[in-house]
Amino acid sequence: MGDLTTYNELLDNMADVAEVICRNTLVERIIQNAQSETADELRRALTKLYASIMAYLAKAVAYYQQNTFNAAFNAIKQAQDDVTRSSDAFGLSTDLQEMLERFNAPVRWWDETLHQMTDRIDRKPSFPSAPTLLTCIGARRTAILSWISDEPYEMHHKLTHSEVLEGTGQWILRDPTFLHWANESASSILWLHGIPGSGKSKLTSVVVSQALQAFREKLAPAPVYFYCSRNPAEPGRSDPSRILASIARQLSTSSSPSSVLEPAVAVFTQREETAFASGPLHVDETKGLILQLLERYKDATVTIMIDALDECNPATRDILLDTLEYLLNASACLLKVFVSSRNNQDIVYNLRKYPNLTLSSDCNTADIELFVRSETTRLVAKGSLLCYSERKEELGDKIVHELTCGAHGINKNGQNCEEAMARYGEGGIIQWAFDSQVCFAISEVVLRAAAANEKSGTEIMALLLDKCGNNIQITEEVVKAAAANKESGNKIMALLLDKRGDDIHITERLVKAIISGFDESTVKLLLDKRGDNIQITKEVVKAAAANWSSGSEIMALLLDKRGDDIQITEEVVKAAAANQDSGNKIMSLLLDKRGDDIQITEEIVKAAAANFNILELMLEARGRETIAVITRDTCLAAAACGDLESLLALSGHLVPELVDPLWESIGIFYRSAEDGDVNRIEHLLSTNTPPDTKDTFGRTPLWVAADYGQEEVVRLLVSRPEVDVNSLSVSGRSPLFWPSALGYEDVVSLLISAGAKPDFVDFDGETAISMARRNGHERIVSLLLNSQAASVELTGKAIEGSNRKDSVRPAAVIAGLVFLISMDDCKISVTSAWTATTWCELTSPVLSLFGRRVRKGAFDTTTVTACRPAAQHEATITMEEALEASREANP
Repeated sequence: MGDLTTYNELLDNMADVAEVICRNTLVERIIQNAQSETADELRRALTKLYASIMAYLAKAVAYYQQNTFNAAFNAIKQAQDDVTRSSDAFGLSTDLQEMLERFNAPVRWWDETLHQMTDRIDRKPSFPSAPTLLTCIGARRTAILSWISDEPYEMHHKLTHSEVLEGTGQWILRDPTFLHWANESASSILWLHGIPGSGKSKLTSVVVSQALQAFREKLAPAPVYFYCSRNPAEPGRSDPSRILASIARQLSTSSSPSSVLEPAVAVFTQREETAFASGPLHVDETKGLILQLLERYKDATVTIMIDALDECNPATRDILLDTLEYLLNASACLLKVFVSSRNNQDIVYNLRKYPNLTLSSDCNTADIELFVRSETTRLVAKGSLLCYSERKEELGDKIVHELTCGAHGINKNGQNCEEAMARYGEGGIIQWAFDSQVCFAISEVVLRAAAANEKSGTEIMALLLDKCGNNIQITEEVVKAAAANKESGNKIMALLLDKRGDDIHITERLVKAIISGFDESTVKLLLDKRGDNIQITKEVVKAAAANWSSGSEIMALLLDKRGDDIQITEEVVKAAAANQDSGNKIMSLLLDKRGDDIQITEEIVKAAAANFNILELMLEARGRETIAVITRDTCLAAAACGDLESLLALSGHLVPELVDPLWESIGIFYRSAEDGDVNRIEHLLSTNTPPDTKDTFGRTPLWVAADYGQEEVVRLLVSRPEVDVNSLSVSGRSPLFWPSALGYEDVVSLLISAGAKPDFVDFDGETAISMARRNGHERIVSLLLNSQAASVELTGKAIEGSNRKDSVRPAAVIAGLVFLISMDDCKISVTSAWTATTWCELTSPVLSLFGRRVRKGAFDTTTVTACRPAAQHEATITMEEALEASREANP
């Protein structure tokens, strides 16, 4: 045989070898994570094959260094035979296919899923370089997933799980009902339910974390989960359509974090061809997509977990429940659904036939005892509890025992045991505290906690009134806490009015708090009990018009009971026009009953600019008057609110020459800031759209983006010199307020870096610092306190309530003063420049606080001076003045 023939044979064999290597590379990927004897046998066969190929290639190279044809030929021939035998034995043939069919279920699932990965996710006619190709694929993948859903579900899980006390919650993973649900070979729902505040979300996060660990260990597909919340700043967390969209997104990548499954790509590509003209997926389309995705897991078990189902919009959550049951019956794979919620009637009705776990002290006794013991020990050591007792250990153990016996499944963080008892306990634990003569102060904090207790607040408040009635003062803050209690707040307020109604100090602010926060029956009881002492002022009527839930009923009651006292001012009508919940009914009532007293002004139309239904009512009922006051400013107000529907209705009544094309851009800018659409905002900025326009509530696009936690939009806007990072809303809140309250740490950092100040006190007396501390965001508290401008300007003029535009209400300053003085790391200075009028404005709690600190020697013997280093307004009061104030406050 000649050398030429030998070369030809070598080249032919090289092509065969290359093909064998390519094919078996794919096989390697298929069995990469498989765990079985068959897979191990296959890996050994691959190793032998590759060893034979290496030997063959080495001898092929050696051929060129030999002159003796026979030696080379024999050596090559022998190696070639080895390759042929190994290749035949390996079996990319029927034998191999039969072997693969015998793989266990996880191997078959990985095989099928890998073949279904969308390697065509960014197919191009030519092959770019590897880094470029990876970038293209990553960008395409991000676009697809973000289009399906942009809910930060991983962040919600991390935030929830970070609050779980180490070692708690593990009982649920060992519960027989949970284990049966998890291991049975049938699709089903497991429902975890309990009272408010019983730790359901924490337990859900424990279940999610276990499922994520199983995925990391290659034992199961990634779990799909969602934490619902009725937070106005996160509307997507209570919207069934967006919850289902998040489930579809997660299923699109559960098999591999770096890929997107074909059904999701197909849906996106189809919408892309029409430039997304039909918008996001509708509920039925999302349901169909989820079903297609579940078919890709037919040899595996998929777990979907939804926390706080009761937080989903009550008007539409039946859509979510129906979809879950539909998927359970139609899914091609084994589907497990874990749901947690309160015992709301519609949820109970829909889930009553499925396995369920009731959260009670029988389940998590160990968790409760661990938390209560650690918290009680900490508070006793700190001196916050039993500080004067000589039996600290004995009484501490007694408190732990009684709290753990009476807590009924509560697992919450509290700042002190008195507050914890009132907020999370039941009447029995309060009764024990009184019977055992445990010394703890019934402060306003405890009363607020009792008023906020949704399950047992009425019982606890009754006990407190019975035992300490003479020492209890029903303040505006207690009323506000009851108003926020949606479950039992009206009953608690009715109890307070019934038992202590004659002793309640009636002020305009307290009446406003009741009128704005409670329903018609409570307001009627207030009028019946103390009607002679209540003056229906313009501000009270305005509060009724602003009541979102019961405004129309309360306004009707006031008109019926005290019609002669009711003044329908422009401010009242503006409040109704701005009420986006019950404003339409209130406006209809006012136009019907007191229409002659209402004059439609430009300011009223501006207030209605963000509420198209009311604007439509005004145009229909008082069209000529409304049209007469439509101006460029009213159109701008609608644009600044992002209400394009109102903008269209208003601008249609202007002559074309007065219509500004920028209005639509401003409206889109506002909506884009809310939605986090950075690309749209960048485009609008390039067209010179004003980036800092205020809406009717005084909110700018930066304010709204920060409120919604849209980090990238905030990053873009704070870089613009024309955007004011300290712009205040009409309620006195800066863009820093809500991200501090809601825990958006990255947003807070961006704002502080851009010069945002945390020292603004809003109309409720709250600051960014107080809200962050109240909600447990200690890292944000540290950021705010360490920022350059962490001080509050408290001047005598502000306390006296001067008419300067930049001053805040006296009540707000006082509340801020109390909060800051109470903080260990923040002190306030009070000066001799404060006049007698200033001191008259201060309430008893503030004076008491000064007096106690003076008596304890907390201040200098000559003056009461405590000044934060960054404070710009220092002053002092004398010891005599402080003691006199204390005596007046505590006669």
